[in-house]
This record gives sequence, C-alpha cells and structure tokens, in this order.
Amino acid sequence: MSIQSTKTRLDLFVEISTAQQQFLIGGGDVNAGPIWNNDDAKVKCPRTCDSVGLQWNGNWFTNDPGRNSVCGCVSR
Repeated sequence: MSIQSTKTRLDLFVEISTAQQQFLIGGGDVNAGPIWNNDDAKVKCPRTCDSVGLQWNGNWFTNDPGRNSVCGCVSR
C-alpha cells in the first residue's frame, strides 16, 4: 500500500493511502454492522455513509451474516 502526504486547507499534513484517496473521491462500500432487511438499510445506510462524508447510493449487502453488512456510498 502506498502512502502519500496530503496538505489540507488548514495546513495540516495527513497521510492517507492511495486506496483511501480513491475511496474518498469516488465512494465505496462502508461497514454498517448487521442490516436485517431493506427497511433497516433505509435507516442505517444514510447515517453510515454520512458518517464518512458520503451519500448512500441505495445499495447494500450482507458480507458476514448476523454480524456485518455494508452500504454502498458515493461522493456527494
């Protein structure tokens, strides 16, 4: 994994990987804990994506039954 230093608007240097940069630019799947059904996703996914500065794209899937699902998030 490559690491790059990025200067922020506050003149702080933050080191993030290339993969993290690509995620922040285009979005991706974000862990949300267990999601039980579509109605549950409609509540949890908007909050989950918002927590990382993204917007829910309406998609989700379970990757570890009973333990974790992910929400599809995109840039705003």
